[in-house]
Amino acid sequence: MLNELGKKLAERWVSLLVLPGVLYLSLLYVATALGHAHALDVDRLIQDVTAQAKASIATTGAGQAILLVAILIGAAFVGIPDSLRALWLRGIAFNPAAPAEALIRLLDPVAGKAGPLMCEGRDLPDAVVDVALRHPAGDVRGALARNRFIDPARLAPLAKDPSGLVRARLAGGPDPHCGFRLRYVRPLPDDILVALLTAQDGGDDGRLTAEEIRSELESSRQMPLSFRRSLADREHSGLRIRAA
Repeated sequence: MLNELGKKLAERWVSLLVLPGVLYLSLLYVATALGHAHALDVDRLIQDVTAQAKASIATTGAGQAILLVAILIGAAFVGIPDSLRALWLRGIAFNPAAPAEALIRLLDPVAGKAGPLMCEGRDLPDAVVDVALRHPAGDVRGALARNRFIDPARLAPLAKDPSGLVRARLAGGPDPHCGFRLRYVRPLPDDILVALLTAQDGGDDGRLTAEEIRSELESSRQMPLSFRRSLADREHSGLRIRAA
């Protein structure tokens, strides 16, 4: 009777205390090994676990248990369902404490939609903006073009982007279907307005014409009245014609 009771208590002790404790320590180990800057770097975790396996900690029972669970967590990360992985990556993307290095890694295509969503939906460190402006993927640059949180002057290179779709998104401004009504739209700087209004083509992708992009700008409320009043005195003839 006492032996059976002891076995049941031991089983519950293992399931309620030991296993959760080992899991907690393993997660703490993984978080310490990777940190924010390398949150997506599974190879780094593998290298660290390999190094620890050769260290003295691996000779103890507790150390071996923690390393084992850390390996299982790494394996689980690789096999995590796409939907859960996407939510996790978006959580990093919109974490205000995430360092620029981690955010830049989210611009990689393997991170899915987390990169474009981040580029459009939050304020970004200068280092991330610099990388996004030069990113080879048009959807990343196009998302950045609609960002309402960063200084519009930082978006100047996009006014002459090779892609007409990127230029159109800059001309159209922040997405009006973002979930809340924009009561105030920040005007674009003069140099961006001039570049969009005087462009001779609609971009290398051939999806839009220059006039279609200008129409997007006209309806976006990003052209201040002071700029419109100055068109008649501009050197470019195309701008003076628009003042008529």
